[in-house]
Amino acid sequence: AVSRISQNSALLLNKLKEDSYLVATIKGLQAELTVKQRTIAKINRETEELRKNLRNLQKEKEVLMNLNPQKKTVCKQAKSADNLLARMNTEMETELEEARKQKESYLLERNSLLDSLKRTNEEFILLKKKRIQDLHTLQLAHEKELMQMNMQVYPLQEEIKLLNRTVE
Repeated sequence: AVSRISQNSALLLNKLKEDSYLVATIKGLQAELTVKQRTIAKINRETEELRKNLRNLQKEKEVLMNLNPQKKTVCKQAKSADNLLARMNTEMETELEEARKQKESYLLERNSLLDSLKRTNEEFILLKKKRIQDLHTLQLAHEKELMQMNMQVYPLQEEIKLLNRTVE
């Protein structure tokens, strides 16, 4: 009976270790998810900033184009400014596209982490239910053992009482 109790205690200890491991895993995934969400927010801010810069550059280009609308021949400085604006426009569009791709990558990774967290939570709930069931089963087994011990002890107590009476 004592070895059975120690075996049951060992089983409970193992289940508690599993539970604590799952809790640690969940906390780690949540921390990762928070970091990814912050990164996505940062990329969104940078994307917005790049869009604003692009709009400003396009407005500047329009202003430069409207300064000399009657001239058919464009001077070298205007060409240089146009080339610079075109290059900047291309660079900003490239950066914007890279930011979009990175954002998409982070969103996919975030969704993957959310799915993993969901599965881990489901496993944790199942393990908790199993642990409760095991504890209930263990309690029933202990109660049964106690009843059996009481049934064995009762006749012995009666016999001791009888012997005590005969001795007196």
